[in-house]
Amino acid sequence: MRAQLCKVAARLFRLPCNALPLILCGLLLMTACGKSDSGASSSTNSGTQSKTGTSAKRNKVDACSLMTKAEAEQSLGEAATDGSPNEKDLGATGGTLAICSYSAAQRPAKHTNASIWQANPVASAQWNARTMWGSLKSGDKSLSDQRQGGKYEIVPGIGDEAYFFSWPAGTIGFTELHVLKGDIIIGIRVPGTGATSLDRAKNLASKALERASA
Repeated sequence: MRAQLCKVAARLFRLPCNALPLILCGLLLMTACGKSDSGASSSTNSGTQSKTGTSAKRNKVDACSLMTKAEAEQSLGEAATDGSPNEKDLGATGGTLAICSYSAAQRPAKHTNASIWQANPVASAQWNARTMWGSLKSGDKSLSDQRQGGKYEIVPGIGDEAYFFSWPAGTIGFTELHVLKGDIIIGIRVPGTGATSLDRAKNLASKALERASA
């Protein structure tokens, strides 16, 4: 099912599947499950939650402000196209996900991107960042375990919690770092699967967190 939802996500965001941060596929999966599980209860709760949610509503963050073109080129190791921003409202249970993707100018299949998830202010308490984070972690670990050469590890010292996963994909492979900080989830995807790629992702994520909180 996750693979099918990733194809749906690719159409929604007008990006190839291999360019999508996997956080999006996981969020779509949880949104689909949430709609069937919560049903009328989430619509009932939305009225009471909207009053508190609106007052605490965070301004939407432009995903392309999280990673500059110069940083993308450093990540890719070559010239990059301009950032391609996409944002989708995934509904009361899914929140909002914004993505900024950069491609290598001479090799469009090579990508790096930054993403940010924010809760919908009218969502029930069931769909806060901490709840989404727990589901994403377990889903990504399971996915990594199923992939040959896949790797998943907790990353200390950044945000409230963080983890990365990586696996070979084609001739390049990728590393994706997810960071929970307060009521947002940041995602950074870079080419490569080694320690250098992880260090690069951590550096980019630290900058993205600062910019998202500014």
